[in-house]
Amino acid sequence: MKKLLMKLTRILSRILLTILLLFTMVVSAKAEGTKDKNEAMRWTNLSSINVDIVFNNGEGSANGLAIKKNTAESVEGTLDLYQYVNGSWILIDSKTQSTTRNSLGMSIDFPAISGTKYKAVFSVTAYSSGFSESASLVSTKTCS
Repeated sequence: MKKLLMKLTRILSRILLTILLLFTMVVSAKAEGTKDKNEAMRWTNLSSINVDIVFNNGEGSANGLAIKKNTAESVEGTLDLYQYVNGSWILIDSKTQSTTRNSLGMSIDFPAISGTKYKAVFSVTAYSSGFSESASLVSTKTCS
């Protein structure tokens, strides 16, 4: 039963990551096609980055998604997961990946403790012709 629950949590995490990917593609396409300077994307080589934490029946998943523009040759990301313990953030897991594809999706699955606060930090760097461009996002949630 526990293995089935973990498998369902992973499947749900992947589905949410796919929905997030599709959503960011629509948002990025709208921003790049706009005439208003205030709506333009703020990066040269990154289209978007997102990070989120989801909980399901005692299981948690931290998910990060970065989409690079065609001008970037590669993108590298680090997803760090922290747990708030006795007034301090404790690193409980970290994952680093890179790709030359247009998107980089990462996730960390973990057993979640009800009432405990978790923080996911997604740091991304896009590379183009020796130039690097970095951005980070943070998501903080409490498991209920």
